[in-house]
Parts: sequence; structure tokens; C-alpha cells
Amino acid sequence: TALHTVNEGSDITSYNLTDDLHFNRFIEVKSFYGDKPYFYLSENEYKTAEEIGKNYWLYLVNRKYMHQQGYEPIMIQDPYANIFSNQNWKMTEEKTYKFSQA
Repeated sequence: TALHTVNEGSDITSYNLTDDLHFNRFIEVKSFYGDKPYFYLSENEYKTAEEIGKNYWLYLVNRKYMHQQGYEPIMIQDPYANIFSNQNWKMTEEKTYKFSQA
């Protein structure tokens, strides 16, 4: 998506299964460094996550470990339901939204 328009609210538009005919996985990729995940979201990304729901994925890439063999990012389906109202995460409102694991 971001290759076409930067205001779509996700970085990558993809498929859940190889035989899917329509885009059904919208991925926002964020990176962080350290042992506790954190990320920033724009208001548009936040609203897009709410609207798309289970088809919206957040991939958190830890720059501290990403070069290790076998590393995989944290992949969170439906962050609106699974992070934004989760007590293990807190939101600090800045110019964007910052989420950090509590």
C-alpha cells in the first residue's frame, strides 16, 4: 500500500493464504530497540487498525536482535483489540501514539 499512497494506514498489503484472491492482510511495520517492545502510531494508523480489525497486523522488529539467526519479529493480529485496550501495554499521547509494554 505504501508504495502507492502513504496515507493508507499500513506499510504492506498482502494475503493470508497463497490462494486468496483479494488483499486481506494489512501490515504496519515498526521497529524498536531493547528488551521491552514499544512503537509509535500516527492517528491514521490507529484509526486504520480500528477499522480493519482482524485483517490488520502489527509487526514489531527488534533492532537489537534482528541480525541473530532464526530471529522473527513480534507479529500481532488485530492490535486494536489485542494491544490498545490491553493492560500490559500503556499509551502515552505525544505527537503520535507511543505504546510500550508495561
